[in-house]
Amino acid sequence: MTRRNGKFTFLGALTLGLVPLCLSLQAAEVPPTQETKKDPAAHKDLHQDPLPKDALARLGTLRWRQGSPVAFLAILPDNKTLLSVGQDQLVRLWDASTGRQLRQFSSVINRPGQTTFIDSGGVNLQGASLSPDGKLLALVGNDMRIRVLEIATGKEFKQLTGTMNGVTGLVFTPDSKSLASTSYDGSIHLWDLAQGKVARSWNTPTDQNRIFYGGMNGMSFSHDAKRLVTIGTELDNQQAIPTLKIWDVAGGKLLHKIRNPQGAYGFYSPTFSPDNKLVAWATGDGNIHLHDPTSGKEVRVCQPTQRRGGMTQILFSPDGKKLLSRTTVDTYFREFSVASGKELRQIGPAPQGVNQRIYYGYYGNSMTVAMSPDGKLLAGVAGPNVIQMIDVATGKEIVGVPGHDSAILAVRYSADGKTVTTQSIDGSIHRWERATGKDLGKAPLPGGILPYYSTVLSDDGSLLASASYDGTATIYDTVKGKQLHRVTVGNNQRGGSMRLAFSPDGKILAARPQMDSTIHLFSMTDGKEMRKLLPQGEVLQPPPPGVGISFNPAQSMVLDFSPDGKHLVASNPADNSLRVFEINLGREIRQIPFSRNQYATSTAFSPDSRTLALEMNDGSTSVWEVATGKQRRLFGSGGGPATPGNTYARISYYPYGQQNGITTLVFSPDGQMLARAGLDRKTHLWEVATGKDLGLFEGHDGALTTLAFAPDGKALITGSADTTALVWDVKAREQKRTPRTGALKDTELEAHWNELNGSDAIKAGAALGALYISPKQVVPFLQTRLKPAEEAPTNVIEKLIVDLDNNRYLVRKKALDELERMGDLASPVLREALKQHPSMEVRKRLVELLDNAATRSFSGEQLRALRAIELLEQLGTPEAKAVLQTLAKGAPSALVTTEAQAALSRLGK
Repeated sequence: MTRRNGKFTFLGALTLGLVPLCLSLQAAEVPPTQETKKDPAAHKDLHQDPLPKDALARLGTLRWRQGSPVAFLAILPDNKTLLSVGQDQLVRLWDASTGRQLRQFSSVINRPGQTTFIDSGGVNLQGASLSPDGKLLALVGNDMRIRVLEIATGKEFKQLTGTMNGVTGLVFTPDSKSLASTSYDGSIHLWDLAQGKVARSWNTPTDQNRIFYGGMNGMSFSHDAKRLVTIGTELDNQQAIPTLKIWDVAGGKLLHKIRNPQGAYGFYSPTFSPDNKLVAWATGDGNIHLHDPTSGKEVRVCQPTQRRGGMTQILFSPDGKKLLSRTTVDTYFREFSVASGKELRQIGPAPQGVNQRIYYGYYGNSMTVAMSPDGKLLAGVAGPNVIQMIDVATGKEIVGVPGHDSAILAVRYSADGKTVTTQSIDGSIHRWERATGKDLGKAPLPGGILPYYSTVLSDDGSLLASASYDGTATIYDTVKGKQLHRVTVGNNQRGGSMRLAFSPDGKILAARPQMDSTIHLFSMTDGKEMRKLLPQGEVLQPPPPGVGISFNPAQSMVLDFSPDGKHLVASNPADNSLRVFEINLGREIRQIPFSRNQYATSTAFSPDSRTLALEMNDGSTSVWEVATGKQRRLFGSGGGPATPGNTYARISYYPYGQQNGITTLVFSPDGQMLARAGLDRKTHLWEVATGKDLGLFEGHDGALTTLAFAPDGKALITGSADTTALVWDVKAREQKRTPRTGALKDTELEAHWNELNGSDAIKAGAALGALYISPKQVVPFLQTRLKPAEEAPTNVIEKLIVDLDNNRYLVRKKALDELERMGDLASPVLREALKQHPSMEVRKRLVELLDNAATRSFSGEQLRALRAIELLEQLGTPEAKAVLQTLAKGAPSALVTTEAQAALSRLGK
């Protein structure tokens, strides 16, 4: 499984415009809150929320959780319903007293190549505004279309197009009949919502050298609709200067222009007091400035008692006597006296410590705070995907629910399958009871080990490796909560993200820097580097610091061990290929090439390590043979093709390095089924042998990010950006598998047997599928065709080794050719000969022969034998095991013998 588990920059680096709400205006008709239709027979999770069909348990909760980062919050005029919008443009309505989601709808209109929920870099949210009467919601995505939705129905009321020079801010007029928007050039447009057209515009630039960049969440009307405040950045003499402007709405006249105060870094969250006598905004230093909008003069400054960083968002209380602020790194609000400017108290949970929290709500100047019109409730963001509701009077959180507060990156079952370990982007690791979904607690890891670039869990969840931008990786014991090792990966001056992978037994950590193709292997016993792996044809000569190689970001970070721990697959950044390495040999043994525009985004080895499942950038799923490096079968495309122009980022609003940690493919423990987390938020299940579609699991509220089968194969767990994991019952899907009651004629058996011989992996795969469903005929047939390997006479091999040092070239050549033909049969004798300190020439030949035996291309007969043994293992019947036992008694070093022995070992588990 590839855990494309870096730069740690949210899409908040883009300016997000979310406007302050005029919540103290007149209340209006409360929009109906239609509850999700319930199935009376539906079972529920520990929080009494319904589980999807076929789900056995939910790890975590959906209360106050949404499937993408919270980008906008507002409390409706009924004081009981919270509205939120995520970066995926899904609008959700919540019961403010319980945190239960009432319903959801989306503003996104799908285009060809896009999925229903845009988790792959489609039309992400750029700005939002709720009308004061609570009936309409305006949203703008990165396609710069303003969509106005009806809250009551969730349907589109109007779509406003033709906005000049983009949209940088939007806000409803106090009467809810019009909408104002700003553009990148500083122009302001007033839209007539009934007509869906611009009624008038002002501040349209005439001087092309003067550019005004507007700021999202940088607009607010006075409550009498006479004034409008906007913020942005003017380009003046090649200097970017944050600027706030107050306008006369009727005439479009600029009343006041206020430039950045000394020592501040921009303006945020401008808003008018309920009596229109003050306009307030925050500056980058954390202070809140109160100005007289008539004179433009500063009245006073509110200074917080402690500055923790982040961006400040502000709200007036309904009576205008209090001013409330919250930074994007805090879990609490500060309450100030408007009359004195003094900080009165903190409302909400106490801070958890400096630099130990993500910059929550940091999507530009996103408005992720809200106050109810009656002033009794405050809403904020407690984690990227988690909403927090606070009682103003008591300062306590309403219905606080534990669990992850961001997307789940990895899920791991314990060896006995009774517990599950989950890892999240929020930096935490939780353990859960599989049967019930009970949270068994967080792993006691050191505080603040946020996964900035790449993290990975070992298969049993006991080890966590976390990479840093400086080229180091730290390994922790998640049970004891202590650091085990810190390793340096390559040239740490070059930076960039890193891909990590643990071997199945947790004894080796593989690390692959983003900036070169070298793979570093570290021993987890002592933390020392064991060896380096390089793609064939490359030399260990990395470019100078700061100079990287050309690569496709999504393709370049694939890294995965085979279940037997013998092989490692990695994408090669120099071309569109995957390279398979033999760990013991320390060299590449196979290449899987792709066309110019193709690359693998996720991989999963089958339990027998013979095949490799790939998720491709075009959305397809396929299975490839490791022995030939060729595609055997193509499965359904799952979520469809990636959005054009995007690099197939499944959760585009999270750190790049974490996208490369996402596991989207997994085989069942017996190798009979393949599961894939689709871009459509559905988990697809196929029968491997035949390619039959076994159906879907669906019910997550966010992008799917990871999945894993239980050790017994009876359950499948999926993790999501909605912060939860779901345990699914697989038994019903197993019943859909093709009955193994087929009947083949002798001529058909012979034809399929012949198709197993050769390099055409697709034909061989089809033949294996046909033979798989007819075990009663196939096993006796294979018993007559497969024979144990006979040992080559030791004396003959020893004589050939002596001939390798013959003075005559033809004798040496003949001996070399014969030993090469024997392949693995000669390997034990060759290894013994190496121990006898032969001449340099003979030693060189012996090493080459042993390497070639491990990496050579297989003959048609060898491929047929390999495929037939694979089939017998898949059948797993007593009769099939008996054939394997016979083959396992052949020559000890022969390919057929070792493969039969390995198959029996796996079947015995």
